Amino acid sequence: MSKTVDTLRQDLFRFKKEKNKDLSAIVEIVLSVIKNQEIAEGKDLTEDEAIGVLRSESKKMVEPIELFEKAGRKDLFDQATAQKAYIDGFLPTLMSPDEVHSVVEKVVQEMGELTIRDLGRVMGKAMQELKGKADGAVVKSEVEKILRGSGE
Repeated sequence: MSKTVDTLRQDLFRFKKEKNKDLSAIVEIVLSVIKNQEIAEGKDLTEDEAIGVLRSESKKMVEPIELFEKAGRKDLFDQATAQKAYIDGFLPTLMSPDEVHSVVEKVVQEMGELTIRDLGRVMGKAMQELKGKADGAVVKSEVEKILRGSGE
């Protein structure tokens, strides 16, 4: 069992004891997703896999938070924001675009002469090095900048 899953279980127990329904609900959801993935894979998740589940759940919460804010549902907005903040507390900080740019430049230099048509190959190699450290959209943006020759 990963350290993150163990912490989630301890937090769930604490939140239930404190009668914190908002946070206990999100922890139950995350633990359920983790358990389903463990069953599907037939093994306990590693720490990186558990963090991946948390990152995925965090991304899923962005759109509802925006919708709650637009609809003026402050109660639901506050609840979802608190739940997302709790999940984000487990996630490592992501690299800045400048840091991603330098890693992508190194990958491109190692691969040699490339054009924009090589985007998929460069993305594959870059994501191997940056998995869990950078957002895929940022990586794609930096790869495109470098392959198009702007570099800025």
